[in-house]
Amino acid sequence: MDHLRVAVLGDEKVGRESFGSQFAMGRIMDNYDAGDPTQLEERDPYRRKITVDGKECFISIVTHESIPPANGDADAIVLMYSVTSRSSFEHLETHATAQKARYPDAVVILVGNRLDADQNPLDVTVEWRRRQVSTEEGEAAAQRLGYPFAETSAKTGEGVHAVIEELVGVVRARRKKPEKKGKRRRSVHCLIM
Repeated sequence: MDHLRVAVLGDEKVGRESFGSQFAMGRIMDNYDAGDPTQLEERDPYRRKITVDGKECFISIVTHESIPPANGDADAIVLMYSVTSRSSFEHLETHATAQKARYPDAVVILVGNRLDADQNPLDVTVEWRRRQVSTEEGEAAAQRLGYPFAETSAKTGEGVHAVIEELVGVVRARRKKPEKKGKRRRSVHCLIM
C-alpha cells in the first residue's frame, strides 16, 4: 500500500483544519480553538485509507504549521486560500515561496476554499462571508505559479476528495517515472498531510 504525506499551507482561517477533518472524518470539527495546543492531537494529522484507481493509499494530512510532516517532508502540498478573503489570496506568493524552500520536490495544487459562500444566499449579507476572489482570479494565479487549480468547500465536502485523489494520481505517476541517468531519486512514500 502507498503512503502519501500532504501538508496544507496557507493563512490562518482559510479552512485548513476543516479540509483535513472533512477528508478524514467526513465532517468538520465544531467548536475548536485553532490556537489551543491541547487540541492539536485531536485534529492533526488527519489520517485515512482510500482507494484510488483500484489501489489503496494511506493518506496523512497535516494542517497545522507547527507540526512538521513525518521526517520533515511532504509528498504533496495543498496551497490554500479562502475565496472569502482577499488577503489570504494576496499572501499566496509568500506561501508558495516558503513551500518551494521547505518542500522543493512536493507536488502542489492551489485550492480556493469556502466555495459554499456562493451557495448560501444568507451568508452574502455578512461581508466576511461573501466571495472576494473569483474563480478566474484563482485560475490565473495557479497558471502564474505553475500549479493545477481547484475550488473546494471544506464545510460541505465539495471537491475535497477530488483534490486528494488528484494528488495521489500525480504522485504515483511521478514515482513510476524512471530515474534519469546520473541522478539519484530519494525514496518517497504516499501519505497526504
